[in-house]
Formats: sequence, C-alpha cells, structure tokens
Amino acid sequence: MFTLTRRRREVERQKKLEELFKEADGSNSGRISIEACYEIFENNDISVFSALKEEVEKSADGNGELKLPEFMKAAYMTELCRIEFVDRVFHKADIEDLKPKKDKKV
Repeated sequence: MFTLTRRRREVERQKKLEELFKEADGSNSGRISIEACYEIFENNDISVFSALKEEVEKSADGNGELKLPEFMKAAYMTELCRIEFVDRVFHKADIEDLKPKKDKKV
C-alpha cells in the first residue's frame, strides 16, 4: 500500500513538473531558457543556489536552453520534488478555497 501511494505521488509530481515546463515553453519547441527555468524555481519559492545554477548551466545545450529531461534533473535537486513541498505549493489553492469567506460590512 505504501509503495503504491509513493508511486502515485511520484507520478503526480512528474506531471506537475511537466505542466510547469510546458507553461514556460511558450513556443512549444520542447525547450526553455535557463532564465525561464530559474523563474519557475523562484515563482515556487525555490532559492536558486550556486550549485543549482552550475547544474542547470551544465545541463543546458549549446544555446542555453533546457529540454524537459534536463529541467527534470535540475528540479530534482530542489524542493520542488519533495512531497511536502508539492503538497504545500500545488494544493495551496485548494486550501484557500476551503477557508470560510468573511463577509465585508460596509
């Protein structure tokens, strides 16, 4: 049971990363710029530390772009791939929707 749950979460995590990549790939070229990769991380409260920058730049092809597998490799070095983080970030909207709305009195 635990293994099945873990595998299901892994699949969910990969889907979320693919969605982030596709959103950043506005031209549908299957590639994103290094800057777009950093922007994805920063938009999800991930600090882009020097070791991560080094890995991203090393993974980028000659013209400074990343394909999905390269992006995934870099993402796995960050908190984007920790289960708790995925729950916190990607389900944040769901939690906000569950909070009771306060009526504003004029």
